[in-house]
Amino acid sequence: MTLELWIAFGILLLFAVPLARVTVYRRRYSRIEDVELFVRPLNLEDFERVTDPAAEWVLRSSTSNREFKELKRQKTRLCAEHLSRMAHNAEVIQGWSQAAYTMLSESLPDSDERLALVSQVSETATEIRIYALIARLQVGLWLALRADLLPPQLMPRLCGVRTTVGSDILSTYQQLTVLTKSVSRFYGPECSERICSVL
Repeated sequence: MTLELWIAFGILLLFAVPLARVTVYRRRYSRIEDVELFVRPLNLEDFERVTDPAAEWVLRSSTSNREFKELKRQKTRLCAEHLSRMAHNAEVIQGWSQAAYTMLSESLPDSDERLALVSQVSETATEIRIYALIARLQVGLWLALRADLLPPQLMPRLCGVRTTVGSDILSTYQQLTVLTKSVSRFYGPECSERICSVL
């Protein structure tokens, strides 16, 4: 085979794999039980500490350059993990909220409070997925290009990850959890208690 055919095959494969994942192998989260089962644990205080500029400054001033670079790489990887969990949790909540909206819109009038609340959950989950995607690309690029090898003054700061596209991803995620807990009350006290325990 010629080089052009290999390149064409590679490009086709590059587009076919994500397309298959989105269409054929798409995960379906449509029940409130899916939120309980598939949400990954996330410590928001830990994410706040990782992206805190004051903690980074203290770390920079109290350690040697070599130690700081090692710790900075660990913090960057931890930040990437937190963003991955946020995106996954938002995906689960978004799938459930869209299915709930479809079900409720057939049986309730458009002015119903529950319908508006479920719609708000879906919109907030979509925002988080977009913000997390942008932030994960940024952090992934730093990890791939080994930004921790730069001099400390030129290293990218993790505090910028928290405010992606002018919005604070942490407060938006907290808003999503509050909204999800509010909607879970419609499913009964046991379900609400279980959802509150996992979020």
